[in-house]
Amino acid sequence: NFSPSISLEELEDKVSEEREIIIKQDFTCYCYDNMNKRPKYFTIKCSENESLTNKYIINELIKKNLKLECEHRFLEGFNHLNDNIYELCLGS
Repeated sequence: NFSPSISLEELEDKVSEEREIIIKQDFTCYCYDNMNKRPKYFTIKCSENESLTNKYIINELIKKNLKLECEHRFLEGFNHLNDNIYELCLGS
């Protein structure tokens, strides 16, 4: 339902030192102009012996059935918004 566009070297990069973060999926792209969709939120938790790396978060989003329903199907990373909230960085 999406294609990760993160290099193999960056998969093991830590996104956060926290044990739990929230990934926000916005629907503000022009692909959604005629849709009035509210943002979706995905809570990502890890255990003490895990880290919130790009790879870990991507795998959790796959388990949570993240769908990118627009032309921007490439997940390029995660942008820190505030506190423990991150948004998806997408491309086409």
